[in-house]
Amino acid sequence: MVADSLEEALARASEKLSGMGPVVELRERRILVVGDTHGYPEVTRWALSLGDRLGVEAVVFLGDYVDRGPDGVGNLALLAEALVEDRRVYMLRGNHEDPYMNQYYGFADELKAKNLTQLYPAVSSLYQYLPIIAVAKPLFLVHGGIPCRKCSSTREEAWRINEIAGELGKVWGTRKSLDTYYGNKVLRHLLWNDPSIEVEWYSESPRGPGIYYYGPAAWGMFLKENNLKAIVRAHEKVDAALAACDTSIRPLSGTLSLEDIAGCVLTVFSSLYHGEGAGALEFILDEGRIHAYRYGG
Repeated sequence: MVADSLEEALARASEKLSGMGPVVELRERRILVVGDTHGYPEVTRWALSLGDRLGVEAVVFLGDYVDRGPDGVGNLALLAEALVEDRRVYMLRGNHEDPYMNQYYGFADELKAKNLTQLYPAVSSLYQYLPIIAVAKPLFLVHGGIPCRKCSSTREEAWRINEIAGELGKVWGTRKSLDTYYGNKVLRHLLWNDPSIEVEWYSESPRGPGIYYYGPAAWGMFLKENNLKAIVRAHEKVDAALAACDTSIRPLSGTLSLEDIAGCVLTVFSSLYHGEGAGALEFILDEGRIHAYRYGG
């Protein structure tokens, strides 16, 4: 795709996204969820094709479309076109939809190598309009995790989704939102935080100051306060998909019931750069079923 047509595709995608807001409520009941694709358009094509074969009503990508992998430009172009042309496609934002991150993890260098640095304004516009979370009752879909208030090892009140929407509304769609780390505390937590069964509430993360692990007590209270059953996220390198449930972590494969993962955090990862499996999760919510799929499997 030449620069002019790619810029137009990004602009059209940004225009569509600008009407969505930071929080998307999904009414579709058969959903395919895809984790980080990180510069691998072949995995994105696989996920879109899988969605076609399964007859899903929505395909939700959880962010991190560029950096690390070899073809972030191709991946972003494919997703932008799919977003505009296919009403089933939703794109959420990851922590790598950030110009600062792109300077260090490959996408900025890729644009330079392909003589496409003029696309930065269009890319940045797309970033700032990407929704941050989606709710497909009873699921909470996000790139990283849940936000905290005191962010300590003791009990604290969970954020409610309407509160999150209010906080995100302060920066979403603005240039301030381009900085996923310093731009807004709640935005940072949603895009950067990770689950851990080794902590109860919250603890500091090695990812950096102001980023936290959230434990079973924390995510359990969040789910209860928002009348939800499970969190579905990406952000961590795993072998396709796994579930963290209270005191255990287990891989996800085959068919499960929604009750099997009630109270759990599901992580799905869909890139190939780490040398393990890429995955996708199908949720058939009205029937209470989940199917786990592997790229190439």
